[in-house]
Amino acid sequence: MAAKGCVLVAGAGGLVGRAVIAHYLAQGGWEVLALSRRAPAPETGATHIAVDLADPASCAARLGVLGNVTHIVYAALFEKPDLTQGWLEEDQIAINLAMLTHLIDAIEPNNPGLRHITLLQGAKAYGVHLGQISVPGRERAPRHIHPNWTPPKTLVFLGWM
Repeated sequence: MAAKGCVLVAGAGGLVGRAVIAHYLAQGGWEVLALSRRAPAPETGATHIAVDLADPASCAARLGVLGNVTHIVYAALFEKPDLTQGWLEEDQIAINLAMLTHLIDAIEPNNPGLRHITLLQGAKAYGVHLGQISVPGRERAPRHIHPNWTPPKTLVFLGWM
């Protein structure tokens, strides 16, 4: 079977990251890289890369050597203990933006075959932490206007966003 590509899953130890890894492994033909600070337990079956996305030097050192990444699934997240209040705080928004930026800045230069980035953010992107949203949630539903993060300039430049 010909290789379908190489998917890097950031946030590999979380619920979404584990599900994404299981999906790609079940498809067969994918090289799957599991990215998190600590190796997921139990193991996911993917190749684990330990890196702290909040540390740009660590990202550059650990991820800058990769050269065959075709897909990124970004499910990494920094949260404060008070989930509702934390999602309104500028420092939490800034840390999450920095983590994504560090990853893209490390991967993009040496991966000319990168063709897809999936950003998973969950219900907080819709403002569920600010009040009632329509159920079931729909893309066309009005959003709560609230501070969030903006895509890194690299994603905009590459035409990803």
